[in-house]
Amino acid sequence: MIKKAVDYRLKAAHQAIERSAMLEAEAQLRKGLNLLASLPEDGERQQRELDFESTLIDTQMQTQGYAAPVVAETLARARQLWVRLQRPAEFANVLYVQRGLSHPSR
Repeated sequence: MIKKAVDYRLKAAHQAIERSAMLEAEAQLRKGLNLLASLPEDGERQQRELDFESTLIDTQMQTQGYAAPVVAETLARARQLWVRLQRPAEFANVLYVQRGLSHPSR
């Protein structure tokens, strides 16, 4: 049932984003990530976590700003997952955003 609950949290987050309810979306994503932590550490869980983290990046950037430390932390975690899953085509924008955050003069 946890996997189903995780899927519903991500769906609820996407629905909140569609309504521009970013704080609600972030809350749903956090709850989903907490549920994910109870699942076995495998490729499926990592892919789901990457889905959550990448969506969380967008909500955090809108609610807290691009330069917020929490955004950098979420980007770092997403990048770890991205590298572990070897999904460059799916998550190449992480490198772009992370590079922009590490070079504020650009």
